[in-house]
Amino acid sequence: MDGVASSPASSPDFNWLAEVVADPRYEISLGAFGAVGQFPREPRTGVDVGVNRVAATTETARIAFNHHPRLQPIAFETLSSDPEGWNPAIALCLPHAEARMSGRTLWTPVGPDKGAIDPLDRSMACYDIGLDSACADIFIRPSSAAGRRHSALARYKKIAVASLLERHVEDVWVFQTAVGRIETLHPGRRHIFANLLSKDLTHSSAAPIPDGLLPVGYVLPPNPRHSRPEDAASCHAAYQHLLDRFGRRDLVRLKRKVEDALEAGRPPAALATLLDHSGPPSRAEMACVRIALRQRRWLRRQRDRSEWEEAYDRPLAESALSLSA
Repeated sequence: MDGVASSPASSPDFNWLAEVVADPRYEISLGAFGAVGQFPREPRTGVDVGVNRVAATTETARIAFNHHPRLQPIAFETLSSDPEGWNPAIALCLPHAEARMSGRTLWTPVGPDKGAIDPLDRSMACYDIGLDSACADIFIRPSSAAGRRHSALARYKKIAVASLLERHVEDVWVFQTAVGRIETLHPGRRHIFANLLSKDLTHSSAAPIPDGLLPVGYVLPPNPRHSRPEDAASCHAAYQHLLDRFGRRDLVRLKRKVEDALEAGRPPAALATLLDHSGPPSRAEMACVRIALRQRRWLRRQRDRSEWEEAYDRPLAESALSLSA
């Protein structure tokens, strides 16, 4: 992968994903809830785009996606711990049945790693670490002497995650899903949290994933609040286009209605008329309202809808008061 191929991708969504893989402003993760590999915001040292496949490398990781006809990106925004902030994301989802992987529970030899991104690695022995994840297989390709010794001794045993992280620091870890994989030697690019793996969860409750879909990875676009000042507005606009394209229809529709209501100077009580249902807003709907308020203040560099902030986003309202004191 020394150059960049210009072959067309096989669908508009896959073409978008290929562009993301090539763009160093984006971070990508693949795996399961509690066990993910990270493809970081680093210069791409190689990118190869084909009709049904895209692959790229950085100094610390490799990534490859294969075209999957059922892959569905779901764009969403979440509230950050910063009382004025938010985070953009795009979940890479599949129907549950399409996302299913091997679900092995023991350290298992799987033979040569035929799916390795670099063809030179495809003859190397590969082992499933046995995390019992429905939507990701986590492999190790031992390259160190210590890793190879442990691999031989661990066959068909249940190995604690903490032990694996200690014993296989210098080995390649592979996070394989039904849509692609991430490979890395770098300890900072693999994240396994045993406390999350023990729970029957597929994603954070803050992510509004539609029923029937399961995230196998995430694309993290640049956050406009953390971008260079000259790039911030275009960065924000670019993600809003993605939100309109890939977001949940009901939530995007509500957010745009709230933005229009704020622009028109309508009172906070108008929210009840913007919902598509009776009763109070859901957690996801309330997040849309609060994010619209935070983005309005950020774009205008002023607090001009204080009554909405006080009604629906107390942390934001209090932040404004403390800053102006």
